Amino acid sequence: KIFLIFPFYITLHFFFINSEGNTFCSIRHKKAKENINKAILIGGQGSENWYHFSIEYLPKLFIINNYTSLNSDISIIVPDTYNENNSFREALSLFSKNRNIVYLKSNEFVRCKKLYCLSDFNITPFNLPKGQWPKLEQFSINSKIVKEYSNSLISSINISQNFIHKKLFLIRNEKRRSFNQYQLLSIAKKYGYVGISLEKYSFKEQVKIISNVKNLIGASGAAWTSMLYSKNS
Repeated sequence: KIFLIFPFYITLHFFFINSEGNTFCSIRHKKAKENINKAILIGGQGSENWYHFSIEYLPKLFIINNYTSLNSDISIIVPDTYNENNSFREALSLFSKNRNIVYLKSNEFVRCKKLYCLSDFNITPFNLPKGQWPKLEQFSINSKIVKEYSNSLISSINISQNFIHKKLFLIRNEKRRSFNQYQLLSIAKKYGYVGISLEKYSFKEQVKIISNVKNLIGASGAAWTSMLYSKNS
């Protein structure tokens, strides 16, 4: 698959970008948060969702670092959510390569002279109509890049000791999804499973835990994104 880096550059025009990746081109004055000469946009539809961030957006930084020659002095533009959430911020730091990070709220804009955007290579459904389930043909995943990205992330974290529990039951936040979770957990415990809420751990701890797990069960949800960091096939 071919990856395209699009450098948007117009001599007299400037691009105004907000955290959702909405871009406006204008020569008129706007109240921008700051002026930036060159920047890489890591944002777009669903970028503030942990699943879409992990599958679609963070790997873009991996590609930029490993498949392009863009200088490390080029800033990164990301949603402000990444700065407010520890897991987002920690994961981003592993691939930011000491670049200056510009965090934008949904109602904020920056004035950028030259903006780099990477074409999408992992595409997954986002906000389907109520009652509809995702279909196989709606997904496009570059497995080669996903594996390279996963291996790179795992190698950047010192996983020195095995997590003691090899069989885990993923616990969901009951406010977000209500079901007979603890009845199922009590059954799972009879087979050696231990309940765990991954969001209570730092991002690096999550990677360490999942990379050592042998068996993983639970209800559907964003926690399954952690399968990216499993060493098992």
